[in-house]
Amino acid sequence: MSQIALHIPGEVKAESRVTTIRRWLKNLRVDVWEFYRPVLERALQDGRAVTATVILNGVMVFGDRWQIFRLSLAYAGRAIPLGWVVLSGKGLTQKHNLWVLAIYNFGMQRDRVNLNGINIHFNVEGHGPDVLLIHGWSSSRRMWTEVSTALADQFRCWSLDLPGFGESDKPEEAWYSIPNYTEVVYHFVEAMGLRQLRVVGHSMGGLISLDFAATHGERIARLVAINPVVTGRAYLGAFADWQRSVRVLHGAQQLSRRFIQPMLNHPLADRWSRPVHYLRRRNEEFTQATPDSLMHSGRAVVRYDVRPKLAQISAPTLVVLSTFDASVPNSEGHVAAAAIPNARLAVFNAGHTVTDDRPAESLRLIREFLR
Repeated sequence: MSQIALHIPGEVKAESRVTTIRRWLKNLRVDVWEFYRPVLERALQDGRAVTATVILNGVMVFGDRWQIFRLSLAYAGRAIPLGWVVLSGKGLTQKHNLWVLAIYNFGMQRDRVNLNGINIHFNVEGHGPDVLLIHGWSSSRRMWTEVSTALADQFRCWSLDLPGFGESDKPEEAWYSIPNYTEVVYHFVEAMGLRQLRVVGHSMGGLISLDFAATHGERIARLVAINPVVTGRAYLGAFADWQRSVRVLHGAQQLSRRFIQPMLNHPLADRWSRPVHYLRRRNEEFTQATPDSLMHSGRAVVRYDVRPKLAQISAPTLVVLSTFDASVPNSEGHVAAAAIPNARLAVFNAGHTVTDDRPAESLRLIREFLR
């Protein structure tokens, strides 16, 4: 409406934009809400378990509040609780993604974005320089929950479910390749409007982060690669090429759902030790993927060698390794640390997921490096 009102010919009068439009149309009975009604009706349909936040730039209008209240009663069967946020700056009509504005002004947000036909689910939390967290094989953005929350006082942390994992779409077999994963990360960064990023990648995510830093180095301020795959020498290599792997993965997921997950969710399990929390999450993440997405993404990992690109990485880089890594040989990380011009190496006595095994120490190191 603001843009329409700005282009109406004639003298400028001290009146609302709605009145200006009505006067121009010479019809004072024009109900501007009729334009909004279909949009709101669709948004509020079956909205029995949602809350709403109305974002405005300017004065909060009582009429807007009343209309949404009335429509929520009609279409959601209840009065949806409303939160109101007033933003400074130019009109929101000039913004191409209103939900990005919402992310910038709240705490933890969960959302979804469609990138080239693939729905990507992500979280964002905190305020400050942007940090992008990329999970590994058979994992999801949930592996970063504690890291993201801990860093949120100094950084704005973005974590996404890569295609094939978590809540994101599971593409067809031909899609899976490390360059395609790298482009998903690039398009995600573009869609969010991020520039000088700090990127943290684990395992397969470490491989993707290395490839991204080499391909789109202008976007990278600092890079952390945790137990990264570099030459494709992950221990799942032989399994990825086995013809019966999909069948085995299907059986493993069935076993996890029927026996392992109920056992981990039993109240007595919480009395064992803190690692049960991580085992429960890892098992749930494993079953969120499909046997096909696990297999095809695994093949993409073991069939890609990022070594020729490592010398192109100019950002300060931290390579973190674990002495008891049963998934990726330490030699992979040593290759990266030696080939990247501005890299340093840190080693922990931990398993593959060092942020689970040594949370306090690994977080302290990551925080200090990202500053």
